[in-house]
Amino acid sequence: MRRIFSVFFVLLAVALLAVFRISGTVAADYTSFGQGNQSCGSWTEEKEKNSSGQRYYHTWITGYMTAYSRWVEDGTGPVTEADNHGAWAWIDNYCQENPLKKVANAAEQLIYAIEAK
Repeated sequence: MRRIFSVFFVLLAVALLAVFRISGTVAADYTSFGQGNQSCGSWTEEKEKNSSGQRYYHTWITGYMTAYSRWVEDGTGPVTEADNHGAWAWIDNYCQENPLKKVANAAEQLIYAIEAK
């Protein structure tokens, strides 16, 4: 069952990133599904509880980054070399400062930060 959810999240991220690539900019409004649709406050709460639910957030972020790397960077850009634990720590900091934002917003900002380096 987890594999089905993971595949779903990756496919969703691929679809969203295809829209970004076609338009050349990030869409102002779009629908995010799964953990990306949750608030950063919920990300932080799961982290503070050190609950098993945290892995669903990690899987969503990892899928988002994988899809971006594959479909936008063609597997050769800076996101390809990003470290999962470093990405999650970056999201931790972002979500601490922006608890009302969505996890999908945090993922977008992470991509911008990685590409800016």
